[in-house]
Amino acid sequence: MKRKLLLFLSVAAIVGATALQNQVTSKPEGAPAAVAADPASGFIDCTDCHSGSPTNVSNWITTNIPAAGYTPGQTYLITATCTSAGKTIFGFEVSPQNTAGTLKGTLQLISTATTKLVGSSKYITHTLGGNSGTNSRSWTFNWIAPAAGNGSVTFY
Repeated sequence: MKRKLLLFLSVAAIVGATALQNQVTSKPEGAPAAVAADPASGFIDCTDCHSGSPTNVSNWITTNIPAAGYTPGQTYLITATCTSAGKTIFGFEVSPQNTAGTLKGTLQLISTATTKLVGSSKYITHTLGGNSGTNSRSWTFNWIAPAAGNGSVTFY
């Protein structure tokens, strides 16, 4: 059975380097848990640590999850890409949850050199080795869909 997948993007989920670069480097080792503008955190976002205003951005998360929805137990590839001309330091945090803030599915690292799990594995973020790029940076990880009967999932 296929389940609905929602992708919600904000600068809190994919922290673009649109804020001042020196502000972005304040957490070069990765975002702390629960700043993905998600229900579990009470919608705390990147402005908890960085100045500026979060901005919704489309298409910064890509995936091989079919448009019809996920298949329970299936592993999917998720890529988060942050782009900002002239920037060299980037960061992100993503968490798959339902609207009540419950983690849905399992986040799985592909590279411990560029990503790490935080907050009891409820969030995935960049590492110190995974925050640099020129004009953009991408991070790839796996998401194992939850069991049947878990309903919609939103990536915050």
